Formats: sequence, structure tokens, C-alpha cells
Amino acid sequence: MTGVNEFWQRSKRGRAITLPARPLFDRSTKFFLIGSCFAMEIKNYLRDEAYIAAPDLAPISFDPACQNIDKLRQYNHVNHFDTFSMRQEFELGFGERTRRLADCMATSARGATGLFPGVATVEDCYRPYTYASSPEALMELALRIDRVFQASIVQADVIVCTLGLTEVWRRRHVDLLSSVPQPDSVFHRSSFEENLANVRRMVEMIRSTLPRTEIVLTVSPVPLVRTFTSDDVVVANMESKSILRAVVGEVCRSDPRIVYFPSYEIAQYHDVFEEDGRHVRREWTRRIFSAFLASCSRTASGVSVAEAR
Repeated sequence: MTGVNEFWQRSKRGRAITLPARPLFDRSTKFFLIGSCFAMEIKNYLRDEAYIAAPDLAPISFDPACQNIDKLRQYNHVNHFDTFSMRQEFELGFGERTRRLADCMATSARGATGLFPGVATVEDCYRPYTYASSPEALMELALRIDRVFQASIVQADVIVCTLGLTEVWRRRHVDLLSSVPQPDSVFHRSSFEENLANVRRMVEMIRSTLPRTEIVLTVSPVPLVRTFTSDDVVVANMESKSILRAVVGEVCRSDPRIVYFPSYEIAQYHDVFEEDGRHVRREWTRRIFSAFLASCSRTASGVSVAEAR
């Protein structure tokens, strides 16, 4: 396939999306993926296809009597739903942020209370659902996760960032934002300008430290599980995804080396979701990501998603 389709009439009502060849990787390429559950699905697919995909968090050990990392043992993944938490992760990875015990805060959030009987639960302000029975136990665990992320970032040949949502929560006592509400946080409906600044800063950090590393941006098709705005969830989700898609377009135009992969567009024009209406069916994750391989591997000649299998 050569070029891209310019005419909607040829797009089969949006179902045939042309992806010109952007050769980025081969079998020796090391990937780093960050984002929500959709990033986890990309990572799993790449591993199934015998690619090197990080971070690998499974070897991290922790004492469940005093430490807990969400569903790490089940999914080998830590979620970053928004551009704020992703930027914060890169700042940690590149040494622009330093952890403090003050970033380990007591929490009474649903799902956290009762994890460690007899003591108050302490939460990592950087990563959602990471808990411990004391600030010291949490700091020790968080630093081990940090080291895995840091090594995975600096060793990556290709960094894939999957942007998920724009509804975030600002912590009252620390200069951090999260997509997970906590008792001490204030809701913040983030803007195009804020998300653009976050993604641009992420790109700047990668380019200044890892100038040869390629960057792939995509928008997760997984919709909001709920909205904290006064809008209907469908309206709020469309605004959130539209902001992120516009941010990615702006960033890609300013840096032609960055590759945008249209996961979101593919999902909008095909029946890709499971019965819950949110998560992408396994056969469609494979179809979407096989199109990614067909368009971005070093032997790629380009592909139409309607042709990818």
C-alpha cells in the first residue's frame, strides 16, 4: 500500500483506515509502554509476538502483610490513566522528581481501608492503588518500582504512550495530580492547554536524554467508567477523548518524528467492545495491534486496517 486515503467515500464508512509505512522497529527493539489497561493489552500482544516489551513488574516482590500493589500479580501492570501521572512518572524516571516520605499519605479511600488490620493504610501519591502499612514500607516498595520504570525507560528503543482521560484530582497537601479520587483531593477538569503542556514536557524529557528513542502516541478507545462532571458520561467522554486526540495531533505536527497510531479511530468505526461496552475484545486488540506491526515494523509497506488480520 502506498499513501493515505484522502476521500471519505473510499473509507467504507470509516472502517478502512490507511496506515502508511513508518518503519520504527524490528525483533531486537525494546519497547516501553505506559498508560491504562489498553497499554497493558499492547504490551501483552507484543510479548505474545515475541517482542521485548517493558516494564516487567512481575518479578517485584512485596510482603502482602504490609504492602499491596493493586492487581500487579494478576496483570503485571501499573495504570497511568492521564497525562499528569504519566508526566510525573517520566519526571521520576529522568531524575527530575525525588520521592519524599511526605508523598506517602494516610488514606481512607474505598478499597484501601482494612488492607492491614490494626493500622492506617498509607497510599503512594504517584501510583494509584499502591498501599502499605507505614510510610517506610511504602517508600521501600515505591523505590523498587521506580527502579524498574527507570531502567525500562532508559533502555527503550521505542516508547509508546497511551492517553486515557482528562478528569483528574489534585492532592491538597502535595503538588501531584491523579485520576483516582481520594479523600484529600479536589476534582479538576483538565484543559487542552494543560494536557498539551504535559505531553510536550514528556517529549522534551525523552528527546533530551534519549535522542534516538522513537515515540508513539495513541489515544485509548476505552471510555470513562464514570464522569465526575455535571455532564452525561457520553458527553464527558467525548470531550475528554477529543481533547487528548487534539493534543496528540498538535504534538505530532510539531515533531514529525513522532508516530500517531489511530487506535481510537479504529474502535469508533468498528464493533470492538465487549459486553461491558468499554473493554476491547481480544480478537480486536489483536487486529488493531497487528495493523500497528504491519505499518511500523522495519519491513512494513503500510496497511489498511480493513486488511489487517
